[in-house]
Amino acid sequence: MPIPNVSSLYQRIHRGAEGGHEFARFIKMLLKADYESRGLNFISESDASGDYKKVDGYVPGDKGLPDFTTVFQYKFYPSSVSSHQKVELVKSLESALKENQFIQEYVFITPEDFSKEQLAWFESLKNKFENKYWVDQNGVGYKGGLELVHWGHTKIIELCLKYDHLGRQYYPELFPIGIGKFKLSKARIDSTLCNWLPSEYRTKQVLSISFKEG
Repeated sequence: MPIPNVSSLYQRIHRGAEGGHEFARFIKMLLKADYESRGLNFISESDASGDYKKVDGYVPGDKGLPDFTTVFQYKFYPSSVSSHQKVELVKSLESALKENQFIQEYVFITPEDFSKEQLAWFESLKNKFENKYWVDQNGVGYKGGLELVHWGHTKIIELCLKYDHLGRQYYPELFPIGIGKFKLSKARIDSTLCNWLPSEYRTKQVLSISFKEG
């Protein structure tokens, strides 16, 4: 089934502070589902408690590293990010790096994909902040580095399709009625257990059917 062209969450959620909170709540649920499916622990504080160490969500570091492996910052901004919003993005990044020295991946999430102009700006941001480093933890050295990533409308739709129990809340048109996640995987008949009778005495045959979640 072809994927329809759907509007962004920026167009589907009311603007203002409450819209930003709604966007953040939905993104938290998508990220939680995605990381749990991979056996990883995604953590995000409640709206009331505010950011933890200046980030909206994070995946704890592995191998005993002192900080988070991946962190997330949600911003309810349009594709045409204003000068003021760019300043806010940079402030958020700088605050997070000050609190967490060894972040390996910093992910900005906005409801829309960046325009060509914003992509050029984000590339300049990457050139300024991305770096490589070496961590000595308990006598063991680890090579690390900071990478800046942006997720927008395309990534959000990908996650909505992957976790349809969440995606259909905002994008029901992506999931037509009658098309579910369960698909026929295989069917077999055990001929040694079948009792083939003439058609006038035909009885229901038992099929061994297994399903998998697609």
